[in-house]
Amino acid sequence: MKAINEGNAAERAEQLRAYETFCYRICFYLLGTHEQAEEAALLCLDQTAREESFFRMEPSEREQRIKRNAVSCSLRLKGEQSRRAARHRSTCTETG
Repeated sequence: MKAINEGNAAERAEQLRAYETFCYRICFYLLGTHEQAEEAALLCLDQTAREESFFRMEPSEREQRIKRNAVSCSLRLKGEQSRRAARHRSTCTETG
């Protein structure tokens, strides 16, 4: 049973690998920097890997799911960075 699960993991990784560049490009378009796009793309691919339904979809549906997840992860990352920056600014004004 373990060998089957490992095979599935390798097959799933291979299927996801086909969408890495597509995912990264969406993230880069939304975020504008390599570092942010890379982080968002990794979050997206990790999230997608956990979605059982993704691996049963047709290729066109998979592309749409990757797109949706990439936008979601990019916006979440951007929001987290904005909140950190706002906290930093408020800390600076309190101490300055």
